[in-house]
This record gives sequence, C-alpha cells and structure tokens, in this order.
Amino acid sequence: MEHRTRLSASQRRAQLVEVAGRLFAERGYHTLSMEQLADAALAPRNVAELLHVRPRTPLLLFERTYFASSGEPVEYAISYQVTRRYPYRVVLARADRRS
Repeated sequence: MEHRTRLSASQRRAQLVEVAGRLFAERGYHTLSMEQLADAALAPRNVAELLHVRPRTPLLLFERTYFASSGEPVEYAISYQVTRRYPYRVVLARADRRS
C-alpha cells in the first residue's frame, strides 16, 4: 500500500487550479446558468480579519453554483460582502402571457 503525504491547503489549492486549468483547456466548458443564494450572515473570525471588520459584523453571504450546458455543476463559490461596499439590486421581469 502506497503512503501519501497530506498536502497543505495552499499546495492542494495549487494542485486543483492546475488540474482544472488543464481540463478546461482540453475540454472547455460553457456556463449555461448560475444559481445564487443571498443571505445575511455574521462574519466568522477569519472572514472578519480579511475584510477588516469586527467578528460577527453583519455581512451579505452569497452562495453561487454555476452549471454547464449539460446541467453539470462546474463551480461553487461562497463570498461574503460588507454591505456598505456592495449595493445589491435585483430586477425581476415577467414576460407577457398570451392565451
């Protein structure tokens, strides 16, 4: 049985980026759709440090999933936004229905 050395977080991230880049270059992908969830959240300590706010500061939390034209999810992202830096507007429209 082969013994594997556990990669550090930065090594693993670099490995994933390299493999993903190679696969996208070979096969390509086209995003057909994106699903997004927006919610309120309190800043976890590590996120607060990165955003230069106090821990438990109210933030906007976005979870996004991007899908290829096949319906397969190709990317999942979580981001936190300080509300004073991220105005958010949603415009919804409904197409006219004809009987």
